[in-house]
Amino acid sequence: MNDAFLPLLKGKKNAATVTVSSGLAFVPLPISPVYCSSKAALHSYTLSLREQLRNTNIKVFELAPPATETELLADFNEEDMKGISTMTVQAMVTDFLKGFSNDKYEICPGQSSQLKFMSRYFPGFILKQMSKTVDRMHSDS
Repeated sequence: MNDAFLPLLKGKKNAATVTVSSGLAFVPLPISPVYCSSKAALHSYTLSLREQLRNTNIKVFELAPPATETELLADFNEEDMKGISTMTVQAMVTDFLKGFSNDKYEICPGQSSQLKFMSRYFPGFILKQMSKTVDRMHSDS
């Protein structure tokens, strides 16, 4: 989609594109490997696109929301959500708009900023924490 619109965006004075990844782009949640890996790929794509467009008038933003109170969370039970702070859609959008208006290219609202930090400085610890649901699955079988 970006490739299709880049010629149009390059002709604009102020242009931007926004990708929506996830806090789980930085740390895998082993019970959702496809979701996490696709969001990690999107994060990598966004970093590359931002670098490719560095000397153009196109700004490349990424929104990496945390667990947000949407229908997607309905598939998780209370035990799966233990220790996870959720964010309302309104609060997440407010954080996005603030980051967007301040040209913050990587916007990580709420717990997403913590996940990014933990993935850089304590990767083994945060993976172990995120794996507790898998550990429960193994103990139930």
